[in-house]
Amino acid sequence: MVYTTVATQEKAHDGAIWSLAWSANDLVVSGGLDGKVKAWGWTGSKLEPRVAFDGHALSVVSVAINPAGTVAASSSMDGTIALWDLQTLAPASRGVIDADAMQCWTVAFSSNGESIATGGEKGNISVFDVATGNKHDGFEPRGKFSLSVAYSPNGRFVACGAQDGIVHIFDVEQNKLMHKLEAHAMPVRALAFSPDSALLLTGSDDALIKLHDVEHGNNLYTFSGHASWITSLAFSPNGVHFSSSSIDKKVKVWDISTHETLHTFDTHDDQVWAIAYNRTGDRMASAANNGKIHVYECS
Repeated sequence: MVYTTVATQEKAHDGAIWSLAWSANDLVVSGGLDGKVKAWGWTGSKLEPRVAFDGHALSVVSVAINPAGTVAASSSMDGTIALWDLQTLAPASRGVIDADAMQCWTVAFSSNGESIATGGEKGNISVFDVATGNKHDGFEPRGKFSLSVAYSPNGRFVACGAQDGIVHIFDVEQNKLMHKLEAHAMPVRALAFSPDSALLLTGSDDALIKLHDVEHGNNLYTFSGHASWITSLAFSPNGVHFSSSSIDKKVKVWDISTHETLHTFDTHDDQVWAIAYNRTGDRMASAANNGKIHVYECS
């Protein structure tokens, strides 16, 4: 495969971008420490600004898009989760969910788009109903600060990565803990389920990426190659490759079966905090601490 950088959006935000999501209908959503959530349209050659949502009082630390591509969610240091309608490009009628300060550090949609999971300082996973904003029964790892949360595509599992390096995997339907993985020695900031929900990637401040068998909780392989914190992980839609970003300023593409590094992008000149694939997997975006977004193409 050939990998190329096809577009750069300079100063997409006034400051660091910590989170990115790419919708099924080709909108890229970014969340910045400037407190803004922005939607960008991909034209085939560049990102075009569509709207800047201005609904948070403090920095945005996480964004996610529902599987249908119709609603985006953003979580902020102000303790709120905001919902945005990506069809009308306006705040969603559902309004803002109050999740308490430092309790919505990360946000993830369920596979049916009906629920949002978030984690934070208390270490628990809170779950909110998208339609009403009401809080459901969540999951209680009884661990340290939950820095990352992910739902599996099949809706069966939810995972969280904590400040102490522990990863918990829960059975959603039975609301019980399946596995407690002593995966890393340092904080786990990144999680990604494979498209078939059989595998889980975990990335840590120890600069390692680990591959786990979700059903049995086994560690299958450890990927090394970054020089510092792993900040984001994303599986390609076909499940053959995955990508990682790091504060070492690099984005890497890996082969899941051979464990080889297929490509290293070193186009960023600052810490890279977020990556996201498009629906078909032939493009990927990354965002950095200096407010830049790069778009890559693989063919």
